[in-house]
Amino acid sequence: METLKDQHYPKSRYIVDPRFPVGDIKRSRYALEKQFPDEEERKAFVASVESQLPYGYSLDPTLSQLPEFMIPPEERENMLEDEKRVYLAPDESTAGVLYFSYFLDENKELRPLILQTSRKGEKDQIWPTFSKKDISDYYKKKEAENKAELDKLEKTQAEGFELQRKIRDMDPSISAFTRGLGAGGL
Repeated sequence: METLKDQHYPKSRYIVDPRFPVGDIKRSRYALEKQFPDEEERKAFVASVESQLPYGYSLDPTLSQLPEFMIPPEERENMLEDEKRVYLAPDESTAGVLYFSYFLDENKELRPLILQTSRKGEKDQIWPTFSKKDISDYYKKKEAENKAELDKLEKTQAEGFELQRKIRDMDPSISAFTRGLGAGGL
């Protein structure tokens, strides 16, 4: 039973699922580990989210910090305390998974991360959301890498076929059948 729970509702470092699907807010079928099974893809998503969060907010405050030896001792405590921890809450009512951003306030309560923006002189509020679309550049790069690898394999295969053709031209008695038997011909 525990294996099924871990498989379908893995624990996640960055996700909170307020519906408590299996009695734990940190377990969700929308955990990043489940939605992004490839670690490189998951890291790209986390990096994309981090890059879009406002100053002072982070999915993992320890990631955005300078190495400890570079921070004066009197400032070390304040740095982590000043940065607010952000969690992503899944919204399954959309096509694909959309994550809303929440942060832990000073009372350790989850609150929506609402940002103030101004466009054309008008003040506006937005609630940042994140999805797989945020790493479309990653997917394009991966697709280009896969295409390059496929082209390389196709070229190697074509060279192999060409080599086989040249061998047959030199000795027509050699066929694929007899080569497979290890004979030079019948």
